[in-house]
Amino acid sequence: YRCFQQEKTQSCGVACTMMVLRLLQNREIDEGTCRRYFSDAEGSSTLTGSKHGMVRDFDEMGATQSPIIGVLSQYKISANQVARNYVGKWIKHARSNKPVILGVDWGVSGVGQGGHWVVCVKYATDLVCLDPWYGLIETKASFFPFYFTDTAERGRINDLIQVG
Repeated sequence: YRCFQQEKTQSCGVACTMMVLRLLQNREIDEGTCRRYFSDAEGSSTLTGSKHGMVRDFDEMGATQSPIIGVLSQYKISANQVARNYVGKWIKHARSNKPVILGVDWGVSGVGQGGHWVVCVKYATDLVCLDPWYGLIETKASFFPFYFTDTAERGRINDLIQVG
C-alpha cells in the first residue's frame, strides 16, 4: 500500500482523498493541488495565497465529508456519506479495490477532542488502515468501533464515506 503523509496538521482528509485516487485510479496528485481542489469544493472564504493559487489553510481546521466527496466526484469516483448507525455494516466491505474513508473521533465518548480521517483497505480478522499521520495501522477488527494507533492513541470510528 502507498500511504501519503499529511503535510498540514489538519489535512488528513486531503491525504485520504489522495490515497483513494492512488488506490482506484493509480493517480497521484500533490497535496498542494489537492488542497486547492478542497478549497474550491468548500467555496472557502479563509484562503491564503501560494504559488499554487489560493488555498485554504489546513493548519487550523480540517475537512468534513462534503469536500472529500466533492473532490472524488471530480475524478468520477462515486462517494457517499453513510449514516452513523450503518458504519458497522459498511466497514465490512472495505478492500483495497473498494476502500472506505473512516472518520475517527479522538474523544472516545463520540464527541469533542478533534477528528481524523483514515482510509480502510481491509476488514477481516484485522482492520487495516492507511493513516496519513501514523502510517499503516493494523488492529484487530474485533476492537471496532475503536481505532488504535501504534502510539496508543485511541479514537472511535463514527463516520464512513463509501467509495467507488
